[in-house]
Amino acid sequence: MAKQNNLLIFILIIGVFGIINTEMGVIGILPSIADHFHVSVSKAGWLVSLFALVVAVSGPTMPLLFSGINRM
Repeated sequence: MAKQNNLLIFILIIGVFGIINTEMGVIGILPSIADHFHVSVSKAGWLVSLFALVVAVSGPTMPLLFSGINRM
């Protein structure tokens, strides 16, 4: 049982690391994204913030909404 708990904790750590890198990694290249799409850095920052908000809201709600769907 302890080995299974360690595996679950490891999977959780990898998932959190991936999510943080996905959302925070964009901040480093934000000026390049803004330049590429010909918008201001602040508008591109709002887009990143909106994306993070959608991920934060849909993360817990989507499994709840789709848990009743038959997968077979």
